[in-house]
Amino acid sequence: MHTEKPWQNKQMVKELQKLTNKQVAEDIQTFIKSSHKFYSDRVPEIKTLARTLYRVYSLKEFYKVFNKLWNSGYEKEKSLAIYALQMYKEDFDLSTWKFLKPKLKEITDKEQLKSVKEILKDIIKKNPKLEKEISKLYL
Repeated sequence: MHTEKPWQNKQMVKELQKLTNKQVAEDIQTFIKSSHKFYSDRVPEIKTLARTLYRVYSLKEFYKVFNKLWNSGYEKEKSLAIYALQMYKEDFDLSTWKFLKPKLKEITDKEQLKSVKEILKDIIKKNPKLEKEISKLYL
């Protein structure tokens, strides 16, 4: 008799992800309103939040979260968006480049710039035809 472990049940995993999506959304919503929230007691580190976002959202779903963080006007939120995006490197495709391209001119922070360059290198690895265009613009 084969007994299925709870984490092997795909439907259960999806239901748990829906619950965590709600919690992540609530956590992130507090950060979008003001940057000083990043320094409060309950806030996990940016990289920990980035890993959570990666686990919860598919790349296509994450684009919406990225935009909310990016458009918040706070550098910490932009950093969170970039750190989380880096984790999707296995899923990068042409749409990732099209999504990221308009945001490149807005990057002013050195660490963000460094991280975005790594993302662009990963995009080039998966789409070598983009190398000239990306290199000309940014690398």
